[in-house]
Amino acid sequence: MQLGNHIALENQIFIRTYCLLDPYHAYFIRALLEQSRKFSTTEESGFSKIQKPAICLALDNLDQIISRSKELPEFENIIIELGRSVNESNEGAMAVLGWTEVRPLGIRDLLLKSPNNVVRDGFCRLLIAAVARLQASLEDESLDHDELARCRKDYEMMVENIVTSLDELWGCLHVYSRAWDDYFGLLLGLANFGAFPVQVMLEHGFLLKCLEMVWLDREDSKRLKRQYGNYFRLVEKGRKYSHSKLVEVLYVLMTHIDFTLTPSVNNSCRDCNVGKYSLTRAEAELVRPVGRNKDLIFLRKILEQQANPPVSRKIVSVFLAADPEYGLTDSICKVLEEGLRASPAYLCVPFLDATLVFCQMSSDGDRITNLIDYVSKGIDSINDSGGCEHLAFFQSLVKVKNEKAKKDEYWFWSSVVDRIPDWAPTLLHYPERAVRNGVLDFLRQLLFSKEYEDISDDFRQFYRKIGRDLAQASVDKLRRTYLSTADAQPPEVKSMETISLVIMHCTEVYFDERDSDDADFIQQATTVISALEQLAVDVPEELISGSDFHSDGWDDNSMMGSDSDVGLTGSP
Repeated sequence: MQLGNHIALENQIFIRTYCLLDPYHAYFIRALLEQSRKFSTTEESGFSKIQKPAICLALDNLDQIISRSKELPEFENIIIELGRSVNESNEGAMAVLGWTEVRPLGIRDLLLKSPNNVVRDGFCRLLIAAVARLQASLEDESLDHDELARCRKDYEMMVENIVTSLDELWGCLHVYSRAWDDYFGLLLGLANFGAFPVQVMLEHGFLLKCLEMVWLDREDSKRLKRQYGNYFRLVEKGRKYSHSKLVEVLYVLMTHIDFTLTPSVNNSCRDCNVGKYSLTRAEAELVRPVGRNKDLIFLRKILEQQANPPVSRKIVSVFLAADPEYGLTDSICKVLEEGLRASPAYLCVPFLDATLVFCQMSSDGDRITNLIDYVSKGIDSINDSGGCEHLAFFQSLVKVKNEKAKKDEYWFWSSVVDRIPDWAPTLLHYPERAVRNGVLDFLRQLLFSKEYEDISDDFRQFYRKIGRDLAQASVDKLRRTYLSTADAQPPEVKSMETISLVIMHCTEVYFDERDSDDADFIQQATTVISALEQLAVDVPEELISGSDFHSDGWDDNSMMGSDSDVGLTGSP
């Protein structure tokens, strides 16, 4: 008996070494799969039944042999062939999804455990394609009632099986850090199929799981370290986990939540209103404002972590879509205002993006005005950080419109122009030349080009006031920065050129030397610029950021430049 076992073991080792691992064996599996797919279309009952075992054989080989070799022989071709089987028939899709039920470790091995990204991504795409095939059959008008009911049963059963398998893998997910985007990518693919997969995912607690991952940081204010101790220890040791797809899954699930419904008891049925579900009490504790100050900590964490910036902005839109019924406007504004004053200023970039979303979607016009004012006045304190992003904020803001608050594009354009004296001076002498040039071009569009346009007297007076205020604010900025304090750093020649050009242009165009007050200001401006020129340090060109730009000013020192340079944005 022992000799027989020994011989059987030797035979297995021989076959695995010299047959199964041979590249031609993978070619054989792929050819077998291809032929079985072709035979399945014939009317011969014997031939039509061989596709399912061929698919299972191919998946077994992917799992146990091909995915574990460095060369991945025929992997892409087998995945393509499996995809064809899935796309051509429900039977092929059921065979692929049924294999994950028969081989419960298959999803773990191919989606999480495999060190090769090609394997994980290919298997994920295959499962999503199989579910898509089953879902598409639900809309097949050629099917009778019984066939349609069977297709729906198959679809729901397979979705339930996959979500259950992923739920069971949650406890060991921290071990496979490289596979987080694949794991959550599969969940995302399922969630995008609509109401039923989302319902199943909510029942399995994936909304709560994603929320807990967002909250789990060094602060650990919700005491989640006990629950996720192994994960947290790996993070402290430097292990990196991607939350990009996790945040995307979180967003999709949140779009199916009605925040106005009373939270349901944990582990009980959720209330449902027009296809949207209530939060559970545990989820509500992580989503809703907390504390006496009604801090929306979840939103702050989402914006600060920046795991997926475009999706973070979408989550802001989810909260805004729930207002005013949900009553989050005050809490959202508080998060944005605190973030907009972050230091160094580049940390406030996600909050600038979120503020743009607020301006587009909020129904509270006064809050929109206050936030624009808050950003404009805050630029004075950014120092040498975040200048490009603040400029981009205003460049984007002039194109915004908000039907909910009845604010058109011209209203936002006017809001930006009104506040030029607040935000422009700091950016006009920002250390990076690209920012200074960008502000100069932007001012040409918003303000300086109007000098040559046929506009009404009211608009001309409006632009004249803005130009005068800009000149005064720029002179005050230079005086405060370089002349008011004894320990002020000497100005750099290059960083002063742009703001000096703007000041001199404004004094020439918007001030009248015949007026005594205007003449006094022109003299003050000239004196300040002259004093700074004497104090200025000529920094070598190669040390100045953005040195690939050939000039701070416009050609020939013209404040207008050529007509082709002027691109009006939302002008009246």
